[in-house]
Amino acid sequence: MEIPGLVTDAPTLDALRRKLPIMKQGLLDATVATEIEQDLIAYAHDRVRVEAA
Repeated sequence: MEIPGLVTDAPTLDALRRKLPIMKQGLLDATVATEIEQDLIAYAHDRVRVEAA
């Protein structure tokens, strides 16, 4: 489910997980209680330089 206006960031994945439900509540105009599932998929890429011996 896409929620218009839902754009945010957070310093950690845990902080983002706590922040999203609060934001969704504010953006959705729900007339009845409902549950919305969310999947967060994180990706990180690092490059490490290994010096020759």
